[in-house]
Amino acid sequence: MKRKPAPETSNFTIHKFSSLTGFDRHAIGKRLEESRAKPSGETSQGAPLYRLRDLVRAILGGDIEAERLRKIRAEADTLENKLAIQRREIIPVGESVNAVIQCGWDIRNTILRLPIPPKEQDDMLLQLQKLCDVWRARATPGEIVEPGEPE
Repeated sequence: MKRKPAPETSNFTIHKFSSLTGFDRHAIGKRLEESRAKPSGETSQGAPLYRLRDLVRAILGGDIEAERLRKIRAEADTLENKLAIQRREIIPVGESVNAVIQCGWDIRNTILRLPIPPKEQDDMLLQLQKLCDVWRARATPGEIVEPGEPE
């Protein structure tokens, strides 16, 4: 038994589907491309027509193959980052934050030993604190190892 062709109303151009749903037509086009949906025909002006089910799957992320590809790429990125860390091409954020904070403590201890008025010490320590706070904000909780109290 032969399937009869889908009715004309179940095929849409990207522009028509965009105007019906409110989705950005560029996003629809990109998602159709990612899902490898093939046009089911074209309009008399040559614009590609897509089946409604292909458009909905593309918008809702119904293409399992594209999802698998995204997952594989994410796993590859993770492995590349781990390798780059092992080669010391990059360093984890927490490690660099800890190094800066340790330097901050060393500078703090030096400032406290300087024979300068307390007001100047306080100003310098305040600026140093701001610098360390900026760096602390870059790390996630648990990455930072706070140094001990000054000598």
